[in-house]
Amino acid sequence: MSALKFGNVALCEHVVPSGKGKYTLINVFAGDVIVPSFPAMVTFGFYAEVVPDANGPMDLALKLKTDQKVIGRIDGELEDSKPGLPTPPVIPLATPEFEKECTFSLVAESKSYRSKTILKKKILKLENQDSSAMALI
Repeated sequence: MSALKFGNVALCEHVVPSGKGKYTLINVFAGDVIVPSFPAMVTFGFYAEVVPDANGPMDLALKLKTDQKVIGRIDGELEDSKPGLPTPPVIPLATPEFEKECTFSLVAESKSYRSKTILKKKILKLENQDSSAMALI
């Protein structure tokens, strides 16, 4: 069983389909996600490019995890996948809740492939409340 293959993967605040195969990614998280306090509800958008190795529909599940705990799951099917061509499953908005500092990850699964962690970000509490240079949630 082979592993799922991915191209670009991005975590941002919102993903907007712009037409003709283009997407607008709003406020991309380049590093850790910093929150002012816990618990924290954070709005995310996910953009990922699956690179299938076969034609036709492909089942895909994305698990949202904090450390090792699954906090959400999104199931779907990529209807028009073509071998070797990136097919983006886009999740425009999701709002997970974080109880404490943790590692947030996005794990992709499909029946015909091994699962793959495609994104990892630390969710941290801002220690210096006077920092205006950091992007906060």
